[in-house]
Amino acid sequence: MEKQELREQIKKIFRCLSDAELNCKSDLICFNLGQLMRLLNVTRICTYIPYFREEPNISDFLRKTRKLYRICVPVETNNGVSLVEPPSRLSGVHPSQLSSLRPFKGFKPTECALLVPGLAFDVSFARLGRGKGWYDQFLKNFKKEKPVFIGVAYSDQIVDKIKEDAWDVRMDIIVTDTEILFDKFKVTLL
Repeated sequence: MEKQELREQIKKIFRCLSDAELNCKSDLICFNLGQLMRLLNVTRICTYIPYFREEPNISDFLRKTRKLYRICVPVETNNGVSLVEPPSRLSGVHPSQLSSLRPFKGFKPTECALLVPGLAFDVSFARLGRGKGWYDQFLKNFKKEKPVFIGVAYSDQIVDKIKEDAWDVRMDIIVTDTEILFDKFKVTLL
């Protein structure tokens, strides 16, 4: 299936899900992220701020873990991508508001878990984004020292195969509402 066709198919699925269903699934994803972070040796979390309906709302997880990890958010600026400290209230923030936030200091890729949204992920850890290549370009910045790339998705967003292009970047781990997929094996939590 072509990428644009898959994007439309995923968006159609999410138009059928209620807010209550998405909130319940997001809560389970937050729980699974918390379980995963206990296993990883990281001190920082670089994350997206949930904005689109197809992006799991991980605001609760971020709020609860702020005291345990330093949190930063990648934002697009005129000079490329910058890392900023997120606002104290994470829900309802439009991505365009992030570029004016305070720059994040002390980013160490090898001590970081990078949470990445996507419209879909496949069982070989490929990611389907919104089609502009923003995250792929950002992730390619990490050549020598690499954070742990963690795809965050609803279980409805896991598909058998995504057609990959040369610039696509695969995830190391995928966290959903029903499981945590590791690159070489799978652990079911629920």
